[in-house]
Amino acid sequence: MFGKILRGAFGQPKDLPEQFSGDSYEAFVEFLGRSFLAQTVVRGDTAELRIEGRQPVKITRFERESLLVEFETQRLDIDLTNTEYFDPFFAVMNIDGKVVMARQFNFDFQGDINDASEKLLFHISETMVGEKYSGKLIHFRPYLNGKTYGASWQAFAHFMKEIKGDRVTSEASNYISFDTGGLPLGLQKSDNSQEIIISYDLRDYEGLYDKYREQILELINGVALRHRQICFLIDRERLLICNKFYVSPETDALNLFTAQLQAMHDALLDYLTTVQEAPEHAWLRAAREVFVRGQPLPRA
Repeated sequence: MFGKILRGAFGQPKDLPEQFSGDSYEAFVEFLGRSFLAQTVVRGDTAELRIEGRQPVKITRFERESLLVEFETQRLDIDLTNTEYFDPFFAVMNIDGKVVMARQFNFDFQGDINDASEKLLFHISETMVGEKYSGKLIHFRPYLNGKTYGASWQAFAHFMKEIKGDRVTSEASNYISFDTGGLPLGLQKSDNSQEIIISYDLRDYEGLYDKYREQILELINGVALRHRQICFLIDRERLLICNKFYVSPETDALNLFTAQLQAMHDALLDYLTTVQEAPEHAWLRAAREVFVRGQPLPRA
C-alpha cells in the first residue's frame, strides 16, 4: 500500500547522514553496555539488564535484525480496564503463559542511532525498572522531504495530508484524525517534539466483553503476538491499536513514517481479518449480530 512512497522520489537535505539500516539488537546492546555496563549481561543473542530488587529486563535478537524487549509483570492477564494510565510505548502480552510488558523495535531509517537507543533506554528505566533515567532532553526541528517542522507530529500530519492524500476527519487541540479507508487514524498533538503517537480505536466487542472476556483476550493476544512492534491495549469497552515512536535528530522522516504506518496497517488488517473471517472466531461474529439486533433502533 505504501511501497510507492520511496525516498528516491523526493529530495532531502544534503547534509544528513546515512539513515540507519543494520542490526538493531547489536546497536542497542552496545549502547546499553556503555550506559549500564555493570548491570548488563550479554550472552550471544540475548542480553539482560539487571537492577537489584527488580525483575531483569530481557533483550533478545528478534526477526529481521530487530530486538524484543520483555519484562515479566505481576499482572494476571492483559486487560487494562482498571489501569488509570498506561504508556503505549510498551504493550502487555501473554507470552508462553507469562504476562509481560514487551515490544519489538527496529531502528531502521533513524538518523541518530544513539538518540533512538536513548529513548528506548529511557522507557525501560521509567516503565520497567522504576528508576529515573538521567538522559538528555532535546528539542529539534524534524525533517520531512528536506523541509523542517516545529514538531514531529506536525511533520506526520503533513505526511498524511499532502503525501498520502488522506482526508482530515476531525481535529481538536490535542489530536487530529485522518480517513485511512473507512477507519480513522488518530494522531496525538504531543508536546514532545520527537514523539509520534498514532492509534486506531476499535469497539468490535462492545456489549460482549463481560460474557466473552477470556475468549476476547485470547483472540487479541494471538494477533498481538504476530505484530509485536505495535501495541494492542485492551479494556472492557475498546481495543486501541497504537504505535508510539520517536524521530531522532538527523532523520529524514519519510521512510520512517512509511514503515511505521505500514506496521500499523498490517496489524489492523490482521486483526480485522481474524475477527471477520477466521472460522474459529465465528462465535464473536454471531454474538455481535445478536447484540446489535437487541439494541433499540435509532430515532429518526
